[in-house]
Amino acid sequence: EEDFINEIALDTLGNVFVAGRTASTNFPTTTGAYQGTFKGLYWDNFVSKLNSGLTSLLASTYFGGSGDDYPVTVPAPTTFLDSSNNVYIAGYTNSTDLPTTTDAYQGTFGGGAVDVFVSKLNSTLTTLLASTYLGGNGADYISSKYLDGSGNVFVAAFSTSTNFPTTAGAYQGTNAGGTYDAVIAKLNSGLTSLLGSTYLGTTLEDRSRVIITDTIGNIYV
Repeated sequence: EEDFINEIALDTLGNVFVAGRTASTNFPTTTGAYQGTFKGLYWDNFVSKLNSGLTSLLASTYFGGSGDDYPVTVPAPTTFLDSSNNVYIAGYTNSTDLPTTTDAYQGTFGGGAVDVFVSKLNSTLTTLLASTYLGGNGADYISSKYLDGSGNVFVAAFSTSTNFPTTAGAYQGTNAGGTYDAVIAKLNSGLTSLLGSTYLGTTLEDRSRVIITDTIGNIYV
């Protein structure tokens, strides 16, 4: 079936990590993979790790629930590996049973059409270290994510939700209306805490596409 790569990164040893989505029920996975079988309605996410010569599949896993799970559409100009080569993936999903972890910021599906999700796997793709939904009562789509040097995860999204999670003192705490408002959010490395989140929009349609930070943590979208 169809298989699409959305992100690629190299670790310090030159191993190649790729992430994307697949409709294949026989996508290559490895022994001990976190999720060895396809669970989706049509799409599951996947993460795979190849050696530098692309001759050996070192690790590979599906990741998803019983609905459809889509990865980020516009990867930001950064890797999706932290300093320990843990793998951060993100996307949007209509699965109400996407795997989350015990202390996740948002352990359950927020409702509506789709929610954003952010998840963290170990470098061998055998263990889910952290995973959370992020969404409200409407349709919440992620465009891009960015991982800073401390492992904080920045998300650029757009939403029809009137109750997308925002934080105290946010620049724009409520949805301004229109079809979509852009949303900017920041999660800690363990995906247990929402460090910052704001809508950013007008009464018309507003969608964020790419997110990046500078050396002192200012966010550009």
